[in-house]
Amino acid sequence: MATMIERPKEIAQQMLDKKRRIQEYIKNGDATKKPTGVKFVKPFTLPAEGQ
Repeated sequence: MATMIERPKEIAQQMLDKKRRIQEYIKNGDATKKPTGVKFVKPFTLPAEGQ
């Protein structure tokens, strides 16, 4: 039962760490701190319906 509790805590901690690294990268813009495995895509707009 203990492993069922520890595993989600570990996953949540990893997610928070990854989020912190991404926020740090976006704030600083330093290419050396770009997190691995994260793909940044350019935002786009959807065309309005009826046009």
